[in-house]
Order: sequence, then C-alpha cells, then structure tokens
Amino acid sequence: MGMKKQRSTPGLSSVLSHLFSFALCMASLYQGACTAFWPDLAVPVVLPALPPAWSGADGWELDWRSMAMVGPVLFAAPGDTLILFLPRTSFAAIRCRPVFGSCRGLPYGTIWPLDAGAPVSGDVAADPERVLSPDARGGLAAELAFCLYQGGWDAACFNLRRFAGEAELRMTDPWDSDLAAQAIAVAEGRFRADYLRTPDKTLVGVSGLLGDMASDSPWGETIKPGAQGQATLAVSPGVHRWFGCTQELVVSVSSDGSSEWILRGTDGRVMQKVLP
Repeated sequence: MGMKKQRSTPGLSSVLSHLFSFALCMASLYQGACTAFWPDLAVPVVLPALPPAWSGADGWELDWRSMAMVGPVLFAAPGDTLILFLPRTSFAAIRCRPVFGSCRGLPYGTIWPLDAGAPVSGDVAADPERVLSPDARGGLAAELAFCLYQGGWDAACFNLRRFAGEAELRMTDPWDSDLAAQAIAVAEGRFRADYLRTPDKTLVGVSGLLGDMASDSPWGETIKPGAQGQATLAVSPGVHRWFGCTQELVVSVSSDGSSEWILRGTDGRVMQKVLP
C-alpha cells in the first residue's frame, strides 16, 4: 500500500508573514477610504476690517499652511469672504497681512479648526460653525504655527491660542518676541511662559518722515514726527516697520543695541539710509 501524502503545516514565520501582508493591505485600503470619504472642507474666511492705524492699506494678503499642505497666496478687500479648502482632519494656520504697495505688515490670523465658529458680522451664506474670522491675537498664533511647520514640527501638539494670549498679557507688543526661537523651545519641550517678556529697547533717531507712520504690529505705536520730519523711537532687538504717506520705515536693532534704518517709498525706492 502506498503511503498517504501528509499535508504540510505552515511554520510560524510563514503565518506571521501572511498576517503582516494582510495588515499592510488593510492599511492601504483604509488610507484610500480616508482619502475618498474625508475630502478637504470648504471653509469661509471673513476678512476683518482694517484697524484705524492701517486705514491706508490697499487690502489684505492671505496665505495658509498645514503640516502637509501649503495654500496659495490670495488678495482680498476688508469684509470679503474667501473660501479655503482646508484639511478635514488636521490643523491649518491662516495669515492675513495688510498690503501697503509692495510692503506687508505683520499678520492677523486664525487657526483651523480651533477658531471655527467665531462670530462674524454680515450675511455669510455658509455653515456658521465653519466660519473663520482672523484677528490680531490669532495672527501671533498663526505665525508661531508657520514657524513650527517650517521646522518640520506639528503645531497641533501645542496650545497656540494660549501662547498668543499669554504673550498679549505679558508683553507691551507681543511681536517683540522672537517667534523662531520660541518655536524651537516649543519643539524641544522646554518652552515656559516666562520666556514672554518685553526686551530692553534702544533709542533710534530717524528723519525724513512726511507724516504719521503706522506700526506693522497691531500692538505697535504710531510715529508722529515733528515739524522737520524727525522722531525718536524706542525699539527692541529685531526688524521693525512703519508705513504712512507712501513711505516705509525699516529699523533694525541688534542684540548689542546697535541700529540702522532705511526710509523708502512703498514702491521700493530708497529715500534715505543710515547705517551704524
């Protein structure tokens, strides 16, 4: 009589290999399903009114980004509503900069989806729970998020709105904070609220101003020059800008207190330059 042929029993490694392949297949199907069933959302963003100091601006320049996506640059007038297609399942930071000719001020902003449902004025034909309304504090939060994203860090792991609120509470002008350095501290897990403090300032004399100049910061002070177009400014380390009367004033102060400044038209034409 011939021997019966025995059925071979698969080894443990073979079973694990098949299970691993099955898991990869299911993960691929799940990812495809997420792409199909969780598309980006159409989110209305209502552009804010220009604050009085920025009343001479041409409008707003808007941009946005998330961990994986970078949106286009858009231009809009105060009160306009733009529809952005934002990720359904992740954070996104939206910035709105005032436009002064070829120059840009510091941004207003908002964080998706943390700020969704913010109250708006006017008739917006959209789901009110999805409406975003940029503001000054949100601009600081959005800029920190941009710094984190540009460094390859996920901004969703940090309380951006609380950061902006603490900066506004602790500093005369929150934009005096070094946001790039703060982003590194956040990413390394060593950020503390007491890092947010107003730095020492340097007195800088400027001249050639044709009239009042609005700060690029929503919290900054307007320059009111004397009859000869001169003014003395108290400026913290970093680069600061003022706009007005078709002019842009740029003042740079280093950490050792040395300064330089340049006055030019908002078309980019240099009018006056003073180096250390």
